[in-house]
Amino acid sequence: MEFGKVATNEIAKVDFTLPPDGAQTKRTLSGKASNSPKFFVVCAKWGRKEWINLIYTPKAKEKNFLGQYVTISTL
Repeated sequence: MEFGKVATNEIAKVDFTLPPDGAQTKRTLSGKASNSPKFFVVCAKWGRKEWINLIYTPKAKEKNFLGQYVTISTL
């Protein structure tokens, strides 16, 4: 198997079962439900040079990508 890929004929053999929740998750989920929960969905790869002029400022430097990404992601 190539990392991250499964042949079509092998999919039926894959165990997609999730492990049990850990103690921290159980503590977090046992709290009071929120009427207005906040969710942040972000990309795992924020350091993308091709995003200059798309989500980063035109003259953004790599060392500043994370700071700009966090600002954009929380709008």
